[in-house]
Amino acid sequence: MPIVHVIQVSMIVLSSRVLFQGAGPLAGIRVLDLSRILAGPYATMMLGDMGADIIKVERPGVGDDTRGWGPPFSNPGHESAYFLSTNRNKRSIAIDIKKPDGLKLIQKLVSQSDIVIDNFAPGDALKLGIDRERFRRSIPSLIWCSITGYGPDGPLANRLGYAVLVEAHSGLMNCTGPRNDGGPVKVGVAMTDILTGMHACSGILAALYRRNVSGIGTLIDCSLLESQVSAMSNVASNWLIGHQESVRLGTDHASIVPYGTVKTRDGRMAIAAGNDKQFIGLCKILKIPHNDPRFTSNANRVANRDACIENLEMVLSTKTTAEWIAQFDCELTDDEKKFAYAPVNNMEQLFSDPQVLHRNMVVECEHKTAGKVRIPGIPIKFPEIVDSGFVRLPPPVLGQHTHEVLREVLGLAEEEITRLDDSGVISS
Repeated sequence: MPIVHVIQVSMIVLSSRVLFQGAGPLAGIRVLDLSRILAGPYATMMLGDMGADIIKVERPGVGDDTRGWGPPFSNPGHESAYFLSTNRNKRSIAIDIKKPDGLKLIQKLVSQSDIVIDNFAPGDALKLGIDRERFRRSIPSLIWCSITGYGPDGPLANRLGYAVLVEAHSGLMNCTGPRNDGGPVKVGVAMTDILTGMHACSGILAALYRRNVSGIGTLIDCSLLESQVSAMSNVASNWLIGHQESVRLGTDHASIVPYGTVKTRDGRMAIAAGNDKQFIGLCKILKIPHNDPRFTSNANRVANRDACIENLEMVLSTKTTAEWIAQFDCELTDDEKKFAYAPVNNMEQLFSDPQVLHRNMVVECEHKTAGKVRIPGIPIKFPEIVDSGFVRLPPPVLGQHTHEVLREVLGLAEEEITRLDDSGVISS
């Protein structure tokens, strides 16, 4: 379909909306966020970072669960650092969905949205009176994404899903942890949630493209389990194709050597030689032989993993990590010596790193109660779009935009908003 036609369809879909003023390729798209905790909020944060207007629905008096996940909390304001990390570029509206008037507000907001995202447990949405399929029949252009722990159907559909459970269930935990220790280890960040949020965002963007072409929206299902199973990638393939069971190797890689952390004089650093040429380059810089038959191919290095690492660490342990980084930076201008390396940073080192700061991966915003707060930056930049890649809205306090959204999006009169506030249907 010609691009002109695509643009025309998009304009028709949005023509009846009061557009939220934002920057980014999704400016003019409205998302009703019925999700909480991490996977859904991460997806909507990504959409908000790209310019969409995110209306985050929260429970009056309580809000998103992560508002209470601390310490640490900001001082002043007592805002949870966890909540602040994943809720920028959103407007918060507090509605009691269990009340009839609250459900009516949700229904009206759905009718004024391009996208709805939820993470209700299977069956819970219908109990509340939220039937996504009925909404889709009445609003064919609507895109609705549901996130669950184990999927909307199947024998485990009704289980509660948290990242740590799915890490165990998916096999991720079984291949994470130190060598020879015997115990599985949780990943330090809830990557299963974040990955699911990214899949949800990806599916939504694909659905937006489909809608721009056809004018028709779609339903989307994402689950923590399916996202993590798919992300087992080569570990899964090793079993499915070669019946090779996963093992815990610490920071090492099952199929590449060297690829992980190695000892230096004052700690550890990460190195990676993804091919034989890079391994030769590493050996040249360390001034060690590279023609030992045990190490001449990656397969040989994997078979002789311990000997290979020991050979490298005999030299690497003679200098500090900082000294090696400086030497590698200097010598790797020679293409014949190139390989990959990095320090093992803590958070203080990470957020003072010149590259991280140069790429605006630390941003400061003025929060309503916490004052100036620093949060992780936006990873996707659009250099040709003015003001994209910046935080338009700080993470909201609970119900901060309730009245604003009801006035601007639904056109409610002040008298009606006051009535809803006084009856406990909303809070601000």
